[in-house]
Amino acid sequence: MKFIDINCMIGEYPFGNLRFKRADELQNEMSRLNIEKAFAVEADSWLRDPFEGNKFLVKKVEDIKNIIPVMVMTPLVDQEFNGEESVKEFIKNNQIGAVRLFHADHNFTLKVWNV
Repeated sequence: MKFIDINCMIGEYPFGNLRFKRADELQNEMSRLNIEKAFAVEADSWLRDPFEGNKFLVKKVEDIKNIIPVMVMTPLVDQEFNGEESVKEFIKNNQIGAVRLFHADHNFTLKVWNV
């Protein structure tokens, strides 16, 4: 049986401890538990700056093929991500496996008019 973890977070969390601050720590735990792949988000993308946090995540996992980066986004594509084309290029060039929206934390609605 193959296992895939679709809800991992790596990084620093100011309100407590995250289990994995570094990608290699996550990879070691994946090996121990026989998890083939993990989709991971960087805490900085969620808590501070989606644009910089996403870049940081890609750098953290660039040499670890079984950790797939998950990009954090907000509806502010033009302001935070330099426009739609820039986002598409980032996703393509960095093999982003998924996008995550923290709508309550980033104060936006998931209604069609907004996203």
